[in-house]
Amino acid sequence: MLSAYAASFSDMKLDEVKNFDGWTGGVGFALPVFEFSQLTLNAPLYTNGDAKATAEPGEESYGPVTAGNYPNLDIEGDGGVWDYTTLEFQSQIWNETDHAYVLGWYGGFGQVRKTLDARHDGRRYDIINHKGDVYLAGLLAEGQSSWGRWYANTGVRAYSKSDDLNPDHSDDFTVADLRLANRFAPWAENLYPVLEASYLGDFSGVNQTSLIPELLYAPSAMINLKTGLTLGAGGGNQFGGQAEIDFFF
Repeated sequence: MLSAYAASFSDMKLDEVKNFDGWTGGVGFALPVFEFSQLTLNAPLYTNGDAKATAEPGEESYGPVTAGNYPNLDIEGDGGVWDYTTLEFQSQIWNETDHAYVLGWYGGFGQVRKTLDARHDGRRYDIINHKGDVYLAGLLAEGQSSWGRWYANTGVRAYSKSDDLNPDHSDDFTVADLRLANRFAPWAENLYPVLEASYLGDFSGVNQTSLIPELLYAPSAMINLKTGLTLGAGGGNQFGGQAEIDFFF
């Protein structure tokens, strides 16, 4: 499977910026390696937005800034924010033939591929996400109910040596990655309403909760088109839209 996505976000809070509004895009690729396993590669390719600085400049060449009088920043780069370039191995534990639902597990590793430059009036103020690793692990499940097809992820992300990311100011931290989605009966031929709820956080300094209503259009077995809105709370994306296209081979 090959996928491409773009998503907008607003009012995000990071370690050294707040009110971060913008958009991001990337690609994903899944390759079957065994009968019930696959490798997945996900790569954020571009992020662009603006935010308010909340800390001193990271670049000495910028010069001094009066404490509390931090500038507005233009942020851009060929990378992501919370999403790093990751490689995961996913494998099925059991299927629906013998159980009521499909259960699988995954584990993976990711690194910052490209940085985001933060500039004020064209002058570099700081570099966001210029380093860091992330380790991923969790359980995946899906099944059929009277409401339609449901999907769940119960996982963790362990960030190491991160920079300018965690609003709680820690470079090494672990967060829960929880998602639950349901694809309901079609409204029209090949057109499905989907509702997803997600949480990324540690129930303390990092809290990103989202409700995502979506529409999925599947005109054939080889292509899916998906679009939706994000309604958020906490320090993450407060409101945004997203679109994704998936090709199946």
